[in-house]
Amino acid sequence: MPLTFQGITAWVADSEGRELPEYGVKLFGNNQIECWIPSTEGANFRIMWRIPYFNPLCPAELAVRPFLDGVRMGGTIWSTTNLLLELVGELGAHPTGPSTARLYEFGKRVLTDRDDALMLSNAQLDCLNTIVASFVWGFRGMPQLSEYMNPGEFAPINEKSVKHGHSGSAGLGKAIARHHGPTYSFHSIAGLNPITFIFRYAPRDWLQARDIIPYSPRPSPQPQVKPKRQRSFSSDVIDNDDLHTDDEGVVARKHQISIQIPTSIAPRKRKRTVKREEADVKIEAECE
Repeated sequence: MPLTFQGITAWVADSEGRELPEYGVKLFGNNQIECWIPSTEGANFRIMWRIPYFNPLCPAELAVRPFLDGVRMGGTIWSTTNLLLELVGELGAHPTGPSTARLYEFGKRVLTDRDDALMLSNAQLDCLNTIVASFVWGFRGMPQLSEYMNPGEFAPINEKSVKHGHSGSAGLGKAIARHHGPTYSFHSIAGLNPITFIFRYAPRDWLQARDIIPYSPRPSPQPQVKPKRQRSFSSDVIDNDDLHTDDEGVVARKHQISIQIPTSIAPRKRKRTVKREEADVKIEAECE
């Protein structure tokens, strides 16, 4: 289920728009929420959001600012009209030119054991393996000249920096043709802090190994069923192998049991009994 926090619902979806499941949701103060999501190397993804309940008397707009592994990407301004209509917004590509963009993609980070390689600070390490969406309430300003950039990930990182994490990354993949609208400045409302959603990602098996995602139970093997032995009603003794039960492996002690046979089947004035034995026996389930 998508995360809803401070009136904003946000989630990360795959290239087909299917939500990636969230695990280990945590709140930090009044303006930050985070969770874990599974990632697949080489797969595209997108950030999606909507405002389920918007005050029609509020003329504000919503700026959406995405960050991939701590690197800021091109954002958008969600207009008052879109908010009133409760439309779903999404960002799945970064503009690299007037008519080009690169898709968001899960990848693999470049690591090295060289001593002169980049060593990250604690703040930089905390941004690794994260997809962040920051939502800011405010108003758009005047149009501005569009500036395009093609951000890359960090240079090869010393593997000692990420020894407690994993080598996955979130960045930009293949280029596509896409037209972009005009760029505006944005003025946030004073006194309102940004609402931040942090999606920490990792391969599913990595998350399962740390008990963040529970293992899916495997179906138990079906017991072998042996043919049922036909019994004759002329016998005065019932063998325990012919008793039926819904529980496998149930251990029971034999006791003398008087079983009344319907008059339509048994001779009159005759009762059938189970012979008394002292040993414990195991009753096996059988199917008709």
